[in-house]
Amino acid sequence: MNTRIIALLALLLMQITCIKSQNPYNNSYKWKYYTTAHKLLQMEENAFRQDSVHYGSMYRLLDSLIEYTSKRIKPILQNNATIDSTKAIKILNTIDQSLTELNFITYIKTEMLHEGLIKTKINKSVLTWHSEIDVRENYDDEYFFTSVKDGKNRKYIYMTTKRLEHFNNANSEHFYTVDCDLSAYLFLAIGEANNLPFFLVEVPNHFFIRYQIADSVYLNWDTNSANVFTDSDYKKGLSPTTSKSFSDERAKEKNYLTNYSDKEIKGYHFERVAGYSIRNHQYQKAKEQIELAIKYRPYSITAKETLGEIYILLSIECLEKGNNFQSEIYLKKALQFCPKEQQWYDIISNIHNSIGYDKIKDLDFKSATKYFEKAIHYKPNNGYAYDNMSYCLIRLGDMKAGKIYFEKAIETGNNNKAYSFRNIALYYREIGDFSKAKQYYELAYDNISIHVDFLDYHYGEFLFAIGEEKKAINYLKIAANNNEKEAALKLKEINNK
Repeated sequence: MNTRIIALLALLLMQITCIKSQNPYNNSYKWKYYTTAHKLLQMEENAFRQDSVHYGSMYRLLDSLIEYTSKRIKPILQNNATIDSTKAIKILNTIDQSLTELNFITYIKTEMLHEGLIKTKINKSVLTWHSEIDVRENYDDEYFFTSVKDGKNRKYIYMTTKRLEHFNNANSEHFYTVDCDLSAYLFLAIGEANNLPFFLVEVPNHFFIRYQIADSVYLNWDTNSANVFTDSDYKKGLSPTTSKSFSDERAKEKNYLTNYSDKEIKGYHFERVAGYSIRNHQYQKAKEQIELAIKYRPYSITAKETLGEIYILLSIECLEKGNNFQSEIYLKKALQFCPKEQQWYDIISNIHNSIGYDKIKDLDFKSATKYFEKAIHYKPNNGYAYDNMSYCLIRLGDMKAGKIYFEKAIETGNNNKAYSFRNIALYYREIGDFSKAKQYYELAYDNISIHVDFLDYHYGEFLFAIGEEKKAINYLKIAANNNEKEAALKLKEINNK
């Protein structure tokens, strides 16, 4: 029986076993194997609890591909001769060919293992392929690249010659899509089921499989390109799907080119799972997952920076719910971990500004200034924070400092003019220059693009001071209707007279 017929029968068997259960959501299938891939899939199942995902069918699929591939490599392993490089390459090629026959097509960026175990439709007719020759000396292997639209983004597809041939000849347009780490998990699962010394190895933005033939003898198998690469090749950035070179010092710092332990694999995948939770706005769950990632891979800078990002997202979430106290706690934790990059400092600045602004609404001007100081510290050109600081200082009676801050707000060029003019008007009102105060209140109203808090209240007060009481009451009513406390108190005071 030829290999194509065997592959078709295996696919049919997988389809039968996947639908055998009367309840498609029943994930109580008992695994035949207990491999890394099974355990990582279980991690995802426990993390997400998605009723629409048939995890039981996926465990069956893993078992089926292990059994199919194991039959293919068994004749090679039955020979009692010691495994050498030639035999190791034959085993790795056989695994790659078996996965191709079962419609596992790499490389397509795929986040989660359960996503890679669901067939995806790829419209062959719209694809235009580009080829590249292996850049290494004395190598002439050809690789093929294209991309497909995925919502607003594009997914890049990478094929070897054999995979592309299978892809083009297949009657179906539905394939399993996995990338470097997910395909490596499948190799690990097959290796574990056959007692093969396979290990997961990391380089920048990429993973591959290492076949540890002896203590100091091994082969690096790039699952994307189905080819052997040396450590030196990876250091020079010569892999077709990752071209980032790195030094020995960087390798030591990041644990590149070392065999991953089971805990490190678990830690890495927890990092991926956390990223998936973040994209689904499950930030508390993501925090718990990334903390486990750090526990198992304490050297991972990326995981620690992700924890910082999660704390920022939790801080914003609490801020939106009005829980400023918890928001501030998360913000302090974020500063311990988040990347030292201005884009993150900008977010931290805006959160401090928002907390401070809520203090203004509570008329706690002194406490508010502390938050605006922090907002300015993290984003020195935050025009809104300068304006808010100016307003607080003027309300606290520090005219000199208030003037300095509204001038700085204007200097940034990213202030809201209406707010700045309101502050200047209030400043002149407080120092007794009513002519300029009136001029800047009018400028504030002329520049309104969104509602300006406290402008109606202060203008109403100003109108009272210059004797226009009827007009003043109208502005105070507008302010009171916008839930401004001082306006409501002022109207109550007027009505009690």
